[in-house]
Amino acid sequence: MARAPFPPRAALPRRPVAAGGGNILWDISALSLAGKLDLLAVAVLVAGYCLHMSLTMSMFVPAATQIGLVIEYAVLILYVGLAMLRGRWLGAGIIALYFAFLLAQVYHFHLVASAQFRPLVMLSFFGPVALAFVFQVARVPLRLLLGTLLLGCVLYTLYYIVSEPIVSSYRGFEAAAGVLASDGEREQRAYLASQLTAFVLFFGIASIRRRPLVAVPLIAIAIYALYLSQSRFVQVVIVVVSAVAIANMLLPVTRRWTGWALVAVLATLSLWSLYGYIDVTTNPYEAFLADASGRARYLQYIDAQPIAARHLWTGVGLPTSTDELQYFVRPRQPFFYTDLGVAGIAFVFGLPLTILILTAMCGTMVAVPNRLLTEQPLVMALFWTNQSGVFGTFFNFTAIGSGGLFLGLMLVLWMRGDALNPVFGSRPEQLRLTSRRGLDA
Repeated sequence: MARAPFPPRAALPRRPVAAGGGNILWDISALSLAGKLDLLAVAVLVAGYCLHMSLTMSMFVPAATQIGLVIEYAVLILYVGLAMLRGRWLGAGIIALYFAFLLAQVYHFHLVASAQFRPLVMLSFFGPVALAFVFQVARVPLRLLLGTLLLGCVLYTLYYIVSEPIVSSYRGFEAAAGVLASDGEREQRAYLASQLTAFVLFFGIASIRRRPLVAVPLIAIAIYALYLSQSRFVQVVIVVVSAVAIANMLLPVTRRWTGWALVAVLATLSLWSLYGYIDVTTNPYEAFLADASGRARYLQYIDAQPIAARHLWTGVGLPTSTDELQYFVRPRQPFFYTDLGVAGIAFVFGLPLTILILTAMCGTMVAVPNRLLTEQPLVMALFWTNQSGVFGTFFNFTAIGSGGLFLGLMLVLWMRGDALNPVFGSRPEQLRLTSRRGLDA
Protein backbone atom coordinates (compact mmCIF):
# COMPACT_ATOMS: atom_id res chain seq x y z
CA MET A 1 0.00 0.00 0.00
CA ALA A 2 1.53 3.26 -1.11
CA ARG A 3 2.30 5.75 1.62
CA ALA A 4 0.63 9.10 1.41
CA PRO A 5 3.16 11.80 0.68
CA PHE A 6 4.33 13.75 3.72
CA PRO A 7 2.38 17.00 3.83
CA PRO A 8 4.36 20.07 2.86
CA ARG A 9 5.62 22.30 5.68
CA ALA A 10 3.07 25.00 4.91
CA ALA A 11 0.23 22.50 5.35
CA LEU A 12 1.31 21.37 8.81
CA PRO A 13 -0.85 22.63 11.67
CA ARG A 14 0.82 25.42 13.52
CA ARG A 15 1.01 25.60 17.25
CA PRO A 16 -0.95 28.68 18.28
CA VAL A 17 1.01 31.48 19.83
CA ALA A 18 -0.55 31.11 23.15
CA ALA A 19 -2.06 33.55 25.27
CA GLY A 20 0.38 32.75 27.97
CA GLY A 21 2.91 30.09 28.63
CA GLY A 22 4.67 28.27 25.88
CA ASN A 23 8.24 28.31 24.75
CA ILE A 24 9.40 31.69 23.50
CA LEU A 25 12.13 30.15 21.35
CA TRP A 26 9.50 27.97 19.66
CA ASP A 27 7.36 31.03 19.06
CA ILE A 28 10.30 32.86 17.49
CA SER A 29 11.26 29.92 15.29
CA ALA A 30 7.65 29.64 14.11
CA LEU A 31 7.63 33.23 12.85
CA SER A 32 7.90 33.91 9.16
CA LEU A 33 11.07 35.59 7.86
CA ALA A 34 9.25 38.93 7.87
CA GLY A 35 8.20 38.31 11.47
CA LYS A 36 11.76 37.50 12.54
CA LEU A 37 13.05 40.69 10.89
CA ASP A 38 10.30 42.68 12.59
CA LEU A 39 11.23 41.19 15.96
CA LEU A 40 14.90 42.05 15.35
CA ALA A 41 13.93 45.63 14.53
CA VAL A 42 11.86 45.83 17.72
CA ALA A 43 14.81 44.54 19.75
CA VAL A 44 17.11 47.15 18.20
CA LEU A 45 14.54 49.87 18.84
CA VAL A 46 14.08 48.83 22.49
CA ALA A 47 17.87 48.87 22.93
CA GLY A 48 18.06 52.35 21.41
CA TYR A 49 15.23 53.62 23.59
CA CYS A 50 16.77 52.24 26.80
CA LEU A 51 20.11 53.78 25.78
CA HIS A 52 18.37 57.11 25.20
CA MET A 53 16.71 56.92 28.64
CA SER A 54 19.93 55.85 30.42
CA LEU A 55 21.13 59.37 31.14
CA THR A 56 23.87 58.07 33.42
CA MET A 57 25.41 56.38 30.37
CA SER A 58 26.16 59.83 28.95
CA MET A 59 28.67 60.38 31.76
CA PHE A 60 30.70 57.43 30.48
CA VAL A 61 29.84 57.67 26.77
CA PRO A 62 29.01 61.32 25.98
CA ALA A 63 27.29 60.43 22.70
CA ALA A 64 25.07 57.70 24.23
CA THR A 65 21.86 59.74 24.16
CA GLN A 66 22.46 60.81 20.56
CA ILE A 67 23.17 57.21 19.53
CA GLY A 68 19.89 56.11 21.11
CA LEU A 69 18.00 58.86 19.28
CA VAL A 70 19.58 57.94 15.94
CA ILE A 71 18.53 54.31 16.41
CA GLU A 72 14.98 55.36 17.28
CA TYR A 73 14.60 57.56 14.23
CA ALA A 74 16.24 55.13 11.84
CA VAL A 75 13.79 52.38 12.84
CA LEU A 76 10.83 54.79 12.88
CA ILE A 77 11.55 56.09 9.37
CA LEU A 78 11.99 52.53 8.11
CA TYR A 79 8.65 51.44 9.56
CA VAL A 80 6.75 54.47 8.34
CA GLY A 81 7.82 53.35 4.85
CA LEU A 82 6.91 49.73 5.60
CA ALA A 83 3.53 50.80 6.98
CA MET A 84 2.69 52.52 3.72
CA LEU A 85 3.87 49.52 1.71
CA ARG A 86 1.70 47.24 3.87
CA GLY A 87 -1.30 49.51 3.46
CA ARG A 88 -1.21 50.84 7.04
CA TRP A 89 -1.94 54.41 5.95
CA LEU A 90 -3.72 55.32 9.17
CA GLY A 91 -0.64 54.70 11.32
CA ALA A 92 1.61 56.62 8.94
CA GLY A 93 -0.92 59.45 8.89
CA ILE A 94 -0.96 59.60 12.70
CA ILE A 95 2.84 59.92 12.73
CA ALA A 96 2.63 62.75 10.18
CA LEU A 97 -0.01 64.56 12.25
CA TYR A 98 2.05 64.12 15.41
CA PHE A 99 5.07 65.57 13.61
CA ALA A 100 3.03 68.56 12.41
CA PHE A 101 1.57 69.09 15.89
CA LEU A 102 5.01 69.19 17.55
CA LEU A 103 6.34 71.51 14.84
CA ALA A 104 3.41 73.88 15.39
CA GLN A 105 3.99 73.85 19.15
CA VAL A 106 7.69 74.65 18.78
CA TYR A 107 6.85 77.49 16.39
CA HIS A 108 4.21 78.79 18.81
CA PHE A 109 6.80 79.03 21.60
CA HIS A 110 9.09 80.83 19.17
CA LEU A 111 6.36 83.46 18.66
CA VAL A 112 5.25 83.75 22.30
CA ALA A 113 8.69 83.85 23.90
CA SER A 114 10.56 85.54 21.02
CA ALA A 115 12.89 82.56 21.21
CA GLN A 116 15.03 81.08 18.50
CA PHE A 117 13.12 78.66 16.26
CA ARG A 118 14.70 75.24 16.75
CA PRO A 119 12.51 72.58 15.14
CA LEU A 120 14.95 69.76 15.90
CA VAL A 121 14.01 69.94 19.59
CA MET A 122 10.81 68.03 18.83
CA LEU A 123 12.82 64.96 17.83
CA SER A 124 13.38 64.13 21.51
CA PHE A 125 9.63 63.48 21.88
CA PHE A 126 9.43 60.71 19.28
CA GLY A 127 10.94 57.81 21.26
CA PRO A 128 7.74 56.49 22.91
CA VAL A 129 5.74 57.14 19.74
CA ALA A 130 8.30 55.23 17.66
CA LEU A 131 8.01 52.15 19.85
CA ALA A 132 4.21 52.24 19.94
CA PHE A 133 4.04 52.69 16.16
CA VAL A 134 6.47 49.86 15.41
CA PHE A 135 4.60 47.59 17.85
CA GLN A 136 1.45 48.27 15.84
CA VAL A 137 3.05 47.64 12.44
CA ALA A 138 5.33 44.70 13.32
CA ARG A 139 4.11 41.25 12.26
CA VAL A 140 4.93 39.73 15.63
CA PRO A 141 2.65 38.34 18.36
CA LEU A 142 2.07 40.73 21.21
CA ARG A 143 3.66 38.37 23.75
CA LEU A 144 7.00 38.50 21.95
CA LEU A 145 6.83 42.28 21.57
CA LEU A 146 6.16 42.83 25.26
CA GLY A 147 8.71 40.18 26.21
CA THR A 148 11.37 42.04 24.22
CA LEU A 149 10.42 45.27 25.99
CA LEU A 150 10.57 43.52 29.37
CA LEU A 151 14.09 42.26 28.65
CA GLY A 152 15.18 45.80 27.80
CA CYS A 153 13.60 47.15 31.00
CA VAL A 154 15.30 44.49 33.13
CA LEU A 155 18.70 45.28 31.61
CA TYR A 156 18.07 49.01 32.05
CA THR A 157 17.17 48.51 35.73
CA LEU A 158 20.22 46.33 36.39
CA TYR A 159 22.46 48.92 34.72
CA TYR A 160 20.95 51.66 36.88
CA ILE A 161 21.59 49.66 40.07
CA VAL A 162 25.24 49.14 39.09
CA SER A 163 25.92 52.66 37.80
CA GLU A 164 23.95 54.79 40.28
CA PRO A 165 26.39 54.51 43.22
CA ILE A 166 29.28 55.38 40.89
CA VAL A 167 27.58 58.27 39.13
CA SER A 168 26.02 59.80 42.25
CA SER A 169 29.46 60.08 43.86
CA TYR A 170 30.56 62.72 41.32
CA ARG A 171 30.98 66.24 42.67
CA GLY A 172 31.12 69.31 40.49
CA PHE A 173 31.25 67.24 37.32
CA GLU A 174 29.86 69.26 34.43
CA ALA A 175 28.58 66.22 32.59
CA ALA A 176 26.37 65.45 35.58
CA ALA A 177 24.08 68.37 34.80
CA GLY A 178 20.62 66.98 34.08
CA VAL A 179 21.69 63.51 35.21
CA LEU A 180 22.02 64.02 38.96
CA ALA A 181 19.59 65.70 41.33
CA SER A 182 19.97 67.06 44.84
CA ASP A 183 17.63 69.14 46.98
CA GLY A 184 19.48 69.52 50.26
CA GLU A 185 17.34 66.91 52.04
CA ARG A 186 18.30 63.85 50.06
CA GLU A 187 21.67 62.66 48.90
CA GLN A 188 22.73 63.30 45.33
CA ARG A 189 21.00 60.76 43.12
CA ALA A 190 20.89 59.74 39.48
CA TYR A 191 17.83 60.10 37.27
CA LEU A 192 15.77 56.93 36.84
CA ALA A 193 13.26 56.36 34.04
CA SER A 194 10.87 55.06 36.67
CA GLN A 195 8.24 53.63 34.34
CA LEU A 196 10.72 51.20 32.78
CA THR A 197 11.53 49.89 36.24
CA ALA A 198 7.84 49.88 37.20
CA PHE A 199 7.16 47.55 34.26
CA VAL A 200 9.65 45.07 35.75
CA LEU A 201 8.02 45.38 39.17
CA PHE A 202 4.48 44.87 37.91
CA PHE A 203 5.52 41.91 35.76
CA GLY A 204 6.98 40.35 38.90
CA ILE A 205 3.73 40.97 40.79
CA ALA A 206 1.67 39.50 37.94
CA SER A 207 3.95 36.41 37.75
CA ILE A 208 4.32 35.73 41.47
CA ARG A 209 1.82 32.86 41.51
CA ARG A 210 3.06 31.02 38.43
CA ARG A 211 6.80 31.64 38.51
CA PRO A 212 7.88 32.79 41.98
CA LEU A 213 11.54 31.95 41.33
CA VAL A 214 11.54 34.47 38.47
CA ALA A 215 9.13 36.97 39.97
CA VAL A 216 10.79 37.49 43.36
CA PRO A 217 14.22 38.53 41.97
CA LEU A 218 12.55 40.89 39.48
CA ILE A 219 10.49 42.50 42.24
CA ALA A 220 13.61 42.82 44.39
CA ILE A 221 15.74 44.57 41.75
CA ALA A 222 12.88 46.89 40.79
CA ILE A 223 12.23 47.91 44.41
CA TYR A 224 15.95 48.47 45.00
CA ALA A 225 16.26 50.67 41.89
CA LEU A 226 13.23 52.72 42.96
CA TYR A 227 14.79 53.05 46.42
CA LEU A 228 18.07 54.30 44.95
CA SER A 229 16.23 56.90 42.89
CA GLN A 230 14.91 58.49 46.13
CA SER A 231 11.90 59.87 44.27
CA ARG A 232 9.29 59.94 47.01
CA PHE A 233 6.44 60.90 44.71
CA VAL A 234 7.20 57.96 42.39
CA GLN A 235 7.47 55.62 45.35
CA VAL A 236 4.06 56.70 46.70
CA VAL A 237 2.42 56.26 43.29
CA ILE A 238 4.02 52.83 42.81
CA VAL A 239 2.85 51.71 46.26
CA VAL A 240 -0.72 52.84 45.52
CA VAL A 241 -0.87 51.10 42.14
CA SER A 242 0.86 47.99 43.55
CA ALA A 243 -1.94 47.78 46.10
CA VAL A 244 -4.41 48.09 43.22
CA ALA A 245 -2.57 45.34 41.32
CA ILE A 246 -2.67 42.97 44.29
CA ALA A 247 -6.37 43.71 44.80
CA ASN A 248 -6.99 43.01 41.10
CA MET A 249 -5.25 39.64 41.41
CA LEU A 250 -7.02 38.57 44.60
CA LEU A 251 -10.43 39.99 43.64
CA PRO A 252 -10.76 40.18 39.83
CA VAL A 253 -14.07 42.04 40.19
CA THR A 254 -12.09 45.08 41.42
CA ARG A 255 -10.37 45.59 38.05
CA ARG A 256 -13.22 47.66 36.71
CA TRP A 257 -13.80 50.02 39.63
CA THR A 258 -10.19 50.52 40.78
CA GLY A 259 -9.38 52.19 37.46
CA TRP A 260 -12.35 54.49 37.87
CA ALA A 261 -11.30 55.27 41.45
CA LEU A 262 -7.82 56.30 40.30
CA VAL A 263 -9.36 58.43 37.54
CA ALA A 264 -11.65 60.15 40.06
CA VAL A 265 -8.70 61.05 42.30
CA LEU A 266 -6.61 62.25 39.35
CA ALA A 267 -9.50 64.31 37.93
CA THR A 268 -10.07 65.99 41.30
CA LEU A 269 -6.39 66.85 41.73
CA SER A 270 -6.18 68.04 38.12
CA LEU A 271 -9.14 70.40 38.45
CA TRP A 272 -7.59 71.73 41.65
CA SER A 273 -4.28 72.43 39.94
CA LEU A 274 -5.92 74.04 36.89
CA TYR A 275 -8.15 76.22 39.06
CA GLY A 276 -5.03 77.93 40.38
CA TYR A 277 -4.48 79.46 36.94
CA ILE A 278 -7.83 81.26 37.34
CA ASP A 279 -7.64 82.06 41.06
CA VAL A 280 -4.07 83.17 41.85
CA THR A 281 -4.66 82.68 45.57
CA THR A 282 -4.83 78.91 45.00
CA ASN A 283 -1.66 76.82 44.88
CA PRO A 284 -2.24 73.04 44.82
CA TYR A 285 1.29 72.37 46.05
CA GLU A 286 0.85 74.36 49.25
CA ALA A 287 -0.10 71.13 51.01
CA PHE A 288 3.35 69.71 50.21
CA LEU A 289 5.52 72.53 51.56
CA ALA A 290 7.02 70.23 54.19
CA ASP A 291 8.82 68.35 51.40
CA ALA A 292 11.72 69.80 49.40
CA SER A 293 10.30 68.73 46.04
CA GLY A 294 6.88 70.01 47.15
CA ARG A 295 8.39 73.42 47.94
CA ALA A 296 10.11 73.47 44.56
CA ARG A 297 6.83 72.75 42.80
CA TYR A 298 5.08 75.38 44.93
CA LEU A 299 7.51 78.06 43.71
CA GLN A 300 7.40 76.85 40.10
CA TYR A 301 3.61 77.01 40.17
CA ILE A 302 3.74 80.63 41.39
CA ASP A 303 6.06 81.45 38.47
CA ALA A 304 3.74 79.69 36.01
CA GLN A 305 0.45 81.25 37.17
CA PRO A 306 0.64 84.72 35.53
CA ILE A 307 2.03 83.32 32.26
CA ALA A 308 -0.51 80.49 32.07
CA ALA A 309 -3.35 82.92 32.83
CA ARG A 310 -2.32 85.06 29.83
CA HIS A 311 -2.10 82.03 27.54
CA LEU A 312 -4.86 79.90 29.08
CA TRP A 313 -6.39 78.73 25.77
CA THR A 314 -3.31 78.19 23.62
CA GLY A 315 -0.47 77.67 26.11
CA VAL A 316 3.04 78.94 25.50
CA GLY A 317 4.02 76.13 23.14
CA LEU A 318 6.80 73.57 23.37
CA PRO A 319 10.00 75.18 24.75
CA THR A 320 12.94 75.04 22.36
CA SER A 321 15.50 74.68 25.16
CA THR A 322 15.81 74.81 28.94
CA ASP A 323 17.75 78.07 28.75
CA GLU A 324 15.11 79.72 26.56
CA LEU A 325 12.41 78.59 28.99
CA GLN A 326 14.27 80.04 31.99
CA TYR A 327 14.78 83.34 30.17
CA PHE A 328 11.09 83.50 29.27
CA VAL A 329 9.71 82.61 32.72
CA ARG A 330 12.36 84.41 34.83
CA PRO A 331 11.73 81.96 37.70
CA ARG A 332 12.75 82.10 41.35
CA GLN A 333 14.55 78.81 40.82
CA PRO A 334 15.06 76.51 37.79
CA PHE A 335 11.69 75.99 36.12
CA PHE A 336 10.60 72.69 34.54
CA TYR A 337 7.04 72.46 33.27
CA THR A 338 7.08 68.66 33.54
CA ASP A 339 7.34 68.99 37.34
CA LEU A 340 3.88 70.59 37.43
CA GLY A 341 2.07 67.59 35.97
CA VAL A 342 -1.36 68.52 34.62
CA ALA A 343 -0.68 72.20 35.31
CA GLY A 344 2.48 71.85 33.23
CA ILE A 345 0.50 70.36 30.34
CA ALA A 346 -1.83 73.38 30.43
CA PHE A 347 1.17 75.72 30.64
CA VAL A 348 2.54 74.31 27.37
CA PHE A 349 -0.55 73.24 25.40
CA GLY A 350 -3.39 75.35 26.82
CA LEU A 351 -6.60 74.31 28.56
CA PRO A 352 -8.58 72.71 25.66
CA LEU A 353 -5.73 70.44 24.59
CA THR A 354 -5.00 69.58 28.21
CA ILE A 355 -8.57 68.37 28.70
CA LEU A 356 -8.31 66.31 25.50
CA ILE A 357 -4.95 64.79 26.50
CA LEU A 358 -6.12 64.05 30.04
CA THR A 359 -9.32 62.42 28.77
CA ALA A 360 -7.34 60.09 26.49
CA MET A 361 -4.92 59.25 29.31
CA CYS A 362 -7.73 58.51 31.76
CA GLY A 363 -9.44 56.38 29.11
CA THR A 364 -6.45 54.02 29.12
CA MET A 365 -6.72 53.68 32.90
CA VAL A 366 -10.24 52.29 32.76
CA ALA A 367 -9.68 49.99 29.77
CA VAL A 368 -10.09 46.56 31.35
CA PRO A 369 -8.31 43.70 29.53
CA ASN A 370 -10.59 40.81 28.63
CA ARG A 371 -10.62 37.57 30.61
CA LEU A 372 -8.10 35.90 28.32
CA LEU A 373 -5.59 38.75 28.60
CA THR A 374 -5.94 39.19 32.36
CA GLU A 375 -4.21 35.82 32.69
CA GLN A 376 -1.13 37.17 30.90
CA PRO A 377 1.52 38.72 33.19
CA LEU A 378 2.97 40.87 30.40
CA VAL A 379 -0.37 42.43 29.51
CA MET A 380 -1.32 43.09 33.14
CA ALA A 381 2.14 44.55 33.78
CA LEU A 382 1.56 46.93 30.87
CA PHE A 383 -1.90 47.77 32.24
CA TRP A 384 -0.64 48.58 35.76
CA THR A 385 2.46 50.42 34.56
CA ASN A 386 0.29 52.71 32.47
CA GLN A 387 -2.01 53.25 35.45
CA SER A 388 0.95 54.33 37.60
CA GLY A 389 2.20 56.73 34.93
CA VAL A 390 -1.18 58.35 34.33
CA PHE A 391 -2.11 58.48 38.02
CA GLY A 392 1.18 60.23 38.81
CA THR A 393 0.48 62.96 36.25
CA PHE A 394 -0.62 65.34 39.00
CA PHE A 395 2.97 65.51 40.25
CA ASN A 396 4.93 64.87 37.09
CA PHE A 397 4.09 64.77 33.39
CA THR A 398 5.62 61.30 32.92
CA ALA A 399 3.89 60.88 29.55
CA ILE A 400 6.52 63.22 28.11
CA GLY A 401 9.17 60.60 28.99
CA SER A 402 9.15 56.91 29.86
CA GLY A 403 5.47 56.99 30.82
CA GLY A 404 4.55 57.94 27.26
CA LEU A 405 5.79 54.57 26.05
CA PHE A 406 3.26 52.60 28.09
CA LEU A 407 0.50 55.10 27.37
CA GLY A 408 1.18 54.63 23.66
CA LEU A 409 1.21 50.84 23.99
CA MET A 410 -2.17 50.89 25.72
CA LEU A 411 -3.51 52.85 22.76
CA VAL A 412 -1.97 50.20 20.50
CA LEU A 413 -3.90 47.53 22.40
CA TRP A 414 -7.08 49.39 21.56
CA MET A 415 -6.11 49.62 17.89
CA ARG A 416 -5.23 45.91 17.75
CA GLY A 417 -8.49 44.96 19.49
CA ASP A 418 -6.72 43.27 22.41
CA ALA A 419 -8.34 45.19 25.28
CA LEU A 420 -11.90 46.01 26.24
CA ASN A 421 -12.94 49.59 26.75
CA PRO A 422 -15.80 49.96 29.23
CA VAL A 423 -16.29 53.60 28.21
CA PHE A 424 -17.40 52.82 24.66
CA GLY A 425 -18.84 49.34 25.25
CA SER A 426 -17.41 45.85 25.33
CA ARG A 427 -17.31 42.84 23.10
CA PRO A 428 -18.01 39.35 24.46
CA GLU A 429 -15.62 37.39 22.28
CA GLN A 430 -12.24 36.21 23.48
CA LEU A 431 -9.61 38.40 21.87
CA ARG A 432 -6.21 37.31 20.68
CA LEU A 433 -2.80 37.86 22.19
CA THR A 434 -1.38 37.46 18.70
CA SER A 435 -1.43 40.10 16.02
CA ARG A 436 -4.36 40.39 13.64
CA ARG A 437 -3.03 37.96 11.05
CA GLY A 438 -2.15 35.25 13.54
CA LEU A 439 1.32 33.82 13.69
CA ASP A 440 2.55 35.40 10.47
CA ALA A 441 0.97 38.79 11.09
